[in-house]
Amino acid sequence: MPKAIGQFLSGLPPLRGLFPLVLFLAAWQAIDPQGSPYFPPPSAWWASIVTLTKSGRLMPALNSTLLTLSSPSRSLAFFGGSIGVLIGRSPLARRLLGPLLNSGRGWHAAGRCAGGRLVLGYVESLKLVIVVLVAVWPILLNTASSTSALFRILGDVSRTLRIGRLATLRKIVLPAAAPRSWSECAVRCRSPS
Repeated sequence: MPKAIGQFLSGLPPLRGLFPLVLFLAAWQAIDPQGSPYFPPPSAWWASIVTLTKSGRLMPALNSTLLTLSSPSRSLAFFGGSIGVLIGRSPLARRLLGPLLNSGRGWHAAGRCAGGRLVLGYVESLKLVIVVLVAVWPILLNTASSTSALFRILGDVSRTLRIGRLATLRKIVLPAAAPRSWSECAVRCRSPS
């Protein structure tokens, strides 16, 4: 093996982490559930992808799936970020809602669901409200805390530059609060807790 290839391979992480996946796929192939439309064997995957691509059904289905997955994430990020900026910018809202926000900081998602059911009740129409609140809570909390910290620090900048409230929000507050808000959105997209 040439020296350059050996150096390249030594820089890669070890592949032993893929062993459980390979073992699982080999067992799945050995079981070979031929009649199942939901769990075809791994050897049938490539043929199915080629068939769907040639028929023109793969890309519309993929686009529809990505839209279905990304739309709620974007709307939750917008909703949580907007409410978080409003809470973070208002000293009165921070004083009124600060204890509530900070008490829910350490709760797991299941605990927030249970708490929401206790506070709001277990009515069929409130199930969606509870799920949305649980999903948006960490985004709202991080955006509110980062915006409130920035408001104290960068409040003098807008007064020094003599820019209006809307320009302050657009040019100073939102760009400064975005990194924590987006990082929380990325974490929420990966793990539901």
